[in-house]
Amino acid sequence: MKRRDILKKTTLGIGAAMTAPILPALIQGCNNPNSAITSTASWVPEALSTEQGNLLIHFIDVIIPTNDTPSASETDTHHFIDFVVKDVMEEGEARQFISGIDQMEKDCINKHNKSFTLCDTETKVAVMASAKDSSFFKSLRSLTYRGYFSSEQGRTQNYQYTPIPGKYEPCMEMTENKRIVGNQI
Repeated sequence: MKRRDILKKTTLGIGAAMTAPILPALIQGCNNPNSAITSTASWVPEALSTEQGNLLIHFIDVIIPTNDTPSASETDTHHFIDFVVKDVMEEGEARQFISGIDQMEKDCINKHNKSFTLCDTETKVAVMASAKDSSFFKSLRSLTYRGYFSSEQGRTQNYQYTPIPGKYEPCMEMTENKRIVGNQI
């Protein structure tokens, strides 16, 4: 065998070994063009029960509601939080987070005689405000912000989005009050 043939076959073998694990995902992605897009109604939580997942959607939409930008649930932040609870949090921390969801619901029922999901917006805000000092709420708020601003919609529609690298301007006049944006350096 010639050296060139050995190099070709070795490269082919290494390439096949590296792509084999991701091949099923690539094929599955090709079969379903909307595989990355799931609606809130069809979402099935993995770490939470269906009822807790529904409550989570309502909680995060109070933290980041719809206005001129999408709400937290519209950016699938609830998927992110469910993933973190299932795969990232330690077992005790996850149990504490899940019990926080249940406790918030119980508090709402005790105060307002109805589920959080059935309350109007003002009542939801009041319930969330009453829990603002709890460790559950701080964790929920932090995860909501992380999930929201990690999404493409959260980054591009809420920040002053400047794609990098931007336009190159080699000679710029600088004045005292002009700030430099990252892509103008």
